[in-house]
Order: sequence, then structure tokens, then C-alpha cells
Amino acid sequence: MFSVVVDGRVEDICYKRQNEWSYLVYLGDRYLGQVFRIRSKAWNLVSANSSDIPMSLGEMCGFMTRDAATEMLMRLNKIGGR
Repeated sequence: MFSVVVDGRVEDICYKRQNEWSYLVYLGDRYLGQVFRIRSKAWNLVSANSSDIPMSLGEMCGFMTRDAATEMLMRLNKIGGR
């Protein structure tokens, strides 16, 4: 588990496993989106703020780690990086 300082408070990043290949991502109580692994080598994400992603389905693909996908979710939700 990682933590991020948001507005002077420390918030934990939590993953809630849905099945063997997908996780819901929360920052404290705030839902950020979902990360999932389709193939064994890359992570994809769908942001809760999918209107900010310039793709029709709101999905971004090709992150090498779950942490990298989570960092992009934080950027899309306008939260500072770790």
C-alpha cells in the first residue's frame, strides 16, 4: 500500500480485488478507477473521470506495472503524484 499527501493530509491508496485480473483503486474513500491485466505483460486502466481521457471508451492501455497505471489514474483525477 502506498500513501499520498493530498491537501496536507496523508491518504492511502487501496486496491480492492474484483477477480484474478482486475482491481478497483481508491485513494482513501475516493474511487479513482479500475486497473486490470489483460495479458501477462501490461496493465490497463479505466478512470472514474473517463471524460478526461481522449478516447471513446475511456480506457488507457500498456502500463508495465500496476503502480504506473495507478499513478496515471491519480493524474487523470487531478491528484499529485507520489
